[in-house]
Amino acid sequence: MAGNSNLFQFIFTTICGSANNPKSNFFLPTVLSGIQSGGSSIIPLKEKSWNIGTLTGSNASFIAQQISNSYSQISVPDQNQVAIPLPSNPNPTLNLQDPQGVKMVTINGLDNANVQSFQNYNYDEATASVTADIVMNFNYWTNNPGELQPGQKITPLSISTPFVLTQNLCIANVSTPTTCIDSSAPPVVVQGVGNFQANISSLQFTASIKISVLDNRAGLNCQVTNINLITSGAAAPKFQNISVQLTNSNPALSGIIGNLINSALSSSDASGAIFSQMGKSLNTDGNLKALSGTLTNQLASFLDNHLSPVVGELPSDSGQQATNLVDLYLFDRVRYSLNDPTSGWYVQTLLQQYKNPPLNPFKPNDISLGSFDLFSGFTLSNATLTNVVVNGFPNATIPAANMILSPPTFSFALLLGSLGSGTNASATFLANYTGGGQLNLGLSVAISSVPLTGVVAPTGASASQLNVLFNSIIFSIPQASAMAITLDDQSGLAPSVQKVLNSPSVQNLIINAINAQLTQHLFPIGNEVTSLIQNLVSQATG
Repeated sequence: MAGNSNLFQFIFTTICGSANNPKSNFFLPTVLSGIQSGGSSIIPLKEKSWNIGTLTGSNASFIAQQISNSYSQISVPDQNQVAIPLPSNPNPTLNLQDPQGVKMVTINGLDNANVQSFQNYNYDEATASVTADIVMNFNYWTNNPGELQPGQKITPLSISTPFVLTQNLCIANVSTPTTCIDSSAPPVVVQGVGNFQANISSLQFTASIKISVLDNRAGLNCQVTNINLITSGAAAPKFQNISVQLTNSNPALSGIIGNLINSALSSSDASGAIFSQMGKSLNTDGNLKALSGTLTNQLASFLDNHLSPVVGELPSDSGQQATNLVDLYLFDRVRYSLNDPTSGWYVQTLLQQYKNPPLNPFKPNDISLGSFDLFSGFTLSNATLTNVVVNGFPNATIPAANMILSPPTFSFALLLGSLGSGTNASATFLANYTGGGQLNLGLSVAISSVPLTGVVAPTGASASQLNVLFNSIIFSIPQASAMAITLDDQSGLAPSVQKVLNSPSVQNLIINAINAQLTQHLFPIGNEVTSLIQNLVSQATG
């Protein structure tokens, strides 16, 4: 995410990973099979008819010539005459339709999909929207069945459609085989009517999307603006295991027409036209609206499951430095979840799950304070806080106002001791003093809303590639009373020592020593936070 926040890209790429996981609650075939338009599922895709029109190219010329040759052999008795493709309209036409209006063009297996890539991500300041392209492969799971769970079945990609193949002919003299004997006569119409079934090898399309924030930050509006099918080149889909059943044709011509229809529908010209029609059907307003609604709902569900549902209002954006409003909305959702006690992202819950090292209790290294004067002429040397034990470290909050998105980083202020029973610590104070004496005093520390501020620079395209890097973590106290040190034994030098330990100068020594330790541990802290986030995403994905 470096260079820009790109939170939407990160989250959507994470969703794509879930969509391609057969174990996931967001497995794409399951999601697609549930898409509805007008109360009915849009999968399988069904249309009354697809007008493919006139076939072109060498294959069309071959079909026209073969039909005319066969017709000549069977239906032209005069040896001096021959049937030829009608010069004014020589190529056959193909329409996928049932003359009886019963059977429909049906594409099965459009839920048999896998997300290949998420690309061309862009944020447009003028429209305050994210645009991107999702490249998807269909029939993926049929071609890669080993990746499915045992017993998991996905419908293969296939087509089942009625068809009408029409070839116009005329009768010509053998001596002039390119000219009709009677150009004004009605053409001889040869038709093959029937049903066509075939598997589809694979299919790739690119769905263009546009994402914006709804009014009052009520959610994200996800629009599928266009679906572009690849219908040519090496990635073009191909028909396999073709089956042609004729229901209405000249019995004498049925054999040749059946073979020619097989050839016609297998041609790149015809199949390209068929898949172009599929693209047009998928791009109807109704289908795009249904796809957009599903994408909007799935994204909302993903955020609710992975973060927490929003009840009431999101945090204010005052002070935020990001200009990408989509990313800012997502950051608001994170800030909300960190402060929602019902969320797995609740700060206290996250800190309780922090394991390396455990934070409750938290046992940092000894804190060396060096030397300082207890009073004039009486110096404490080799002062050290040892056996430090911090209890209630997770009793902390990160107020939403204390999190600022400033791409490519964000900053936060964790308030220790701001929740519940607060945060406290115990330790042993050791020091040498003038004359060879030594102090060994137990003490306790009460911490009240003391901030740990940090700057984070996360990287990675998705949750599985996430790497949380802490540029800094700084411990500070707003005033001495926020970190009150009390010695267990108040006899002898203890009251003087306690007074000095609570002085700004010595507390600064303590703070500096703590910050030195934090700086040394930025990398392992980042690794542990990375693991926490990845585990949360994995648990919510299912």
